[in-house]
Amino acid sequence: MTTIGQDGSPSGQQTNNTNDAPGGRHSNDFKSINDISILPTRDEIAQSGKNNEFLPPTDWSQPHLVYPSDRDRAKRHIDCAFRPLRQAIFCPFQEAVRPYLKDGSIVEANKVGTCWAGYIYQGQISHVMVKPKVGLEAQLSFHESTSSAHTPYATNVKSLLLFVVTEKENPRIGTGDRMPMVTVRLASEYSSQVLFLSRLYVNQQFGHFISVFNLKPEAFLPTLENLQPMMKEGGMAFSKWFLPPPDPDNSNSQLIPPPILPPAYARLRNIPFRLDSIRTDYLGSTSKKRKIYINPKQLDEVDLEAVEKATGLDPGQSRALVAALTREYILIQGPPGSGKTHLGVRLLKVLVDYKSDVEAQLGPIVVICCTNHTLDRFLKHAVDLHINKMVRIGVEGHAEEIRVINGKEVSRARLAIEQLSQETDKEVEVKLKSAKGHLKHIVAARYNAVRGYFVEDDLRRLLDFLTKKYPNIGAQFGNCLDLGAQFDNCLDRLATWLECGKPQTEIRDVGVLLLEAENDVTSLSGDERDLLAKVWRSEMVTQQSEALFACLDRANKRRQTIRNNNSKKTDPHPSSSTRMLSG
Repeated sequence: MTTIGQDGSPSGQQTNNTNDAPGGRHSNDFKSINDISILPTRDEIAQSGKNNEFLPPTDWSQPHLVYPSDRDRAKRHIDCAFRPLRQAIFCPFQEAVRPYLKDGSIVEANKVGTCWAGYIYQGQISHVMVKPKVGLEAQLSFHESTSSAHTPYATNVKSLLLFVVTEKENPRIGTGDRMPMVTVRLASEYSSQVLFLSRLYVNQQFGHFISVFNLKPEAFLPTLENLQPMMKEGGMAFSKWFLPPPDPDNSNSQLIPPPILPPAYARLRNIPFRLDSIRTDYLGSTSKKRKIYINPKQLDEVDLEAVEKATGLDPGQSRALVAALTREYILIQGPPGSGKTHLGVRLLKVLVDYKSDVEAQLGPIVVICCTNHTLDRFLKHAVDLHINKMVRIGVEGHAEEIRVINGKEVSRARLAIEQLSQETDKEVEVKLKSAKGHLKHIVAARYNAVRGYFVEDDLRRLLDFLTKKYPNIGAQFGNCLDLGAQFDNCLDRLATWLECGKPQTEIRDVGVLLLEAENDVTSLSGDERDLLAKVWRSEMVTQQSEALFACLDRANKRRQTIRNNNSKKTDPHPSSSTRMLSG
């Protein structure tokens, strides 16, 4: 669901700057992806197009306009991942919505790819609230549909907000005694969006709502949001191994990548990996077999044929096992049924034995599988090889054979996690309670705007605001720090000042009025006092919106901590829910 404000300027002209460096095409076109808003802006939708976006070349033989240096290869890789992915996600959406921004109507549902937009409604934000589970939400009240008619709002569209519908209520337009409405939340919560939402609500701004289908922020926001801090950090783990090597001569020739080093834990100690625990040639034999080792520093001495015979692995699996033990970074590929899981479990067994034998600086071993079924199979194979110290994170597994691993440790960990979650729950509750307090001031500002005058509570808030932000003006109404009778007199003087004053047809600039009020508030005309009161109300809304966002942001971060903790919870039978194996 997209809502569009109406306080703006006409669209600019599109230009074809595809071959130019990023920056300046529209309001959301920047050199660094850290400055790009993941959700498209109104100006971006109106002006962008297939030939008006900077898309970096993914061919490493071509120069990159932002990161041409070999020192920035990791940044180039991240940039080439972020921009095309974002373009692929939002291009259909932008193409579907752009006709509205151009001429103010979508006569029929406009479908581009899998995304389509239609059903334009007039309406306004009728209510805002903070809920314990989801945070800030708003209710959109609809008026008569305008899908088939041009409206004067279209030429004034400047700002745009993206909402996600969380609850539908009486969605049929034009039926019943009360206006139909839906409950929504911001697709992405930024300070500027919370402020714009507050202003739309306080000013009872009418605008247009466009239904947009098949665009689910939860599916792509985490990926794009995680790429941005990676760009800021400027590095990626193991990037020197999977990125193309530098080409100092710009010859674009086929460069030979440097040899991949052994893992850090193997480089620190000159102790080879032993394969005794995965050997199959011991079975049914009483004769003493020659021990087989793999030393990362003596690869030329590794006998692959002996590894095959001893472990029962085929030639490809044997080479992959040796490579995985002696390289810091490796990618093993193969079709279904080629033995990747079989090899992975044996690799895990060798590493677990290596850690226990030589006190290597080897941390937890993390195994991630695409499906829970694959993970269960992997765990069952690991149990068969007597790997028992494991914790399973994720949804509960169905294999009974893996429900009896490391129970005491997991039970203690679960208790600690639950205690941490309870503490975090209380912190979230406190932050949301503070958010509700700030939202209460914003709601009061709306009703103050509806009435056109200040009631006592509004006067108290206004006087407190003036005392803190404009102390010279606040002091002219008396001692505002006294909570007794003197404070009531201050409120009376402020109310009288707002109601009185000579009419004036020509009102001076707000900056001039503030300077005049610093010296003598009584010198202002009635119209000028009304103008200053509106300015102060707007500043108070901005202040409270920023405080509201700060509370929501902290609550969201603590709520994410709760989700992370809950994902680590396991049932009393260990390994019942995890994709992390700690050997």
